[in-house]
Amino acid sequence: MNQDKSAIQDDNGQEKNSADSAVEISATEEKSRFSRRRFLHTSAAISPVLFSLKSHAAWGSGAGGQNCSIMVSGNASNPQLCSNDAVGPERWSQVIRSRQGESTYPLRQALNNSQISGSTYFNQLFLNPFYHWQNVPLKGWKFKLSVQQASDVRIKHVLGAHGGGQFRLALTFEPTESGGSGETTEVALRPRHFHQVLVAAYLNAFFSSSVIRYPYNTRQVESAVIEMIMVLASKLADELNTHGSVDERSPAVKKAFTDIISQLRMWS
Repeated sequence: MNQDKSAIQDDNGQEKNSADSAVEISATEEKSRFSRRRFLHTSAAISPVLFSLKSHAAWGSGAGGQNCSIMVSGNASNPQLCSNDAVGPERWSQVIRSRQGESTYPLRQALNNSQISGSTYFNQLFLNPFYHWQNVPLKGWKFKLSVQQASDVRIKHVLGAHGGGQFRLALTFEPTESGGSGETTEVALRPRHFHQVLVAAYLNAFFSSSVIRYPYNTRQVESAVIEMIMVLASKLADELNTHGSVDERSPAVKKAFTDIISQLRMWS
């Protein structure tokens, strides 16, 4: 697990350097502004919220039924009694649909106060930088999110889905001016569990400083997704250069998804 965490945070890895150098300034600044806004909204939203959670009833794990009442902005006197294990998509689906008076409704309130709800779009949360062209270093291609082909679904539908593979991640590739070969190509992938794991990871990370034991914060999850998409684009460019098309079942393509899923999925 520590190795996984180090992999996400490592600023010296070769693929991370490639990813960072490829994200254009305008897209990076947009993402930074989005992250800063989200951070400020989050801090302001959580601070006044009193969580009164019975861990066993609310999560089915964690502090063994201890009554967990803390101000998220402060430190509980016994924080080990006020933390819960990370939970998966099914439980988060219940949280974002909870109603006033239910044990997890304060969690929904905190999310809503930070402008996150079941109606938030997946692409808005994770893929903002890729609405703009990004270069794939040394591969002769540039890419961006294919708005027409990608599934831009609300997170309540992602969390409520059963199984995986219902949602598309679609990218448009074009040759760069220096590349000079190839033609515009649409690549549509249906990675199993990818959308669900990212949303659940983000929501666990949102509360990682308060009531949930999760090793990453939201900025780290966002950065991991950006890095993963850049690595994926590089693998897809290799496929285009070698075969002229993309095989979704290619081990290299599948590995890009399985790696981030294994790193972020920390619930049973």
